[in-house]
Amino acid sequence: MTTETLSANDLVPAQFEPKRSNRWILETDGLDAFLVKKITLPKWSAKDGSPEILSPLEIELYDPISPNAAQQIMKFCMESSTASRLVAIKVLDPVGTVISRWELTAKVRMVDFGNLDYNDGNPIVIKASFDVSKMELCY
Repeated sequence: MTTETLSANDLVPAQFEPKRSNRWILETDGLDAFLVKKITLPKWSAKDGSPEILSPLEIELYDPISPNAAQQIMKFCMESSTASRLVAIKVLDPVGTVISRWELTAKVRMVDFGNLDYNDGNPIVIKASFDVSKMELCY
């Protein structure tokens, strides 16, 4: 019986860099991308061979003094109340190259403009939820 020994090159992939949850950008008409603080992607299931989107797209936005995110999201909601919007989420590598792109067709479900509290000095955060009718991972 012959014993085989693998070299280190056989055990380690040539390049390995995991995707990071803090390297992304959301793009959609009417919202400045740098305002988006957090995204919760929809959950997806394939029951009986047909795909089904189980949960909404949820985003959190900072509401700075300027530009006013509350005004942007209100205008976005008014324009999206009857029509769906294309939302693109781009996942980036360490130098900013797009390595993955999600495309979602979404319609505003709900917006929470946050709380005002004299005992809290944290930034105001707006939370928005979108019903997703189509979700595609392009690459």
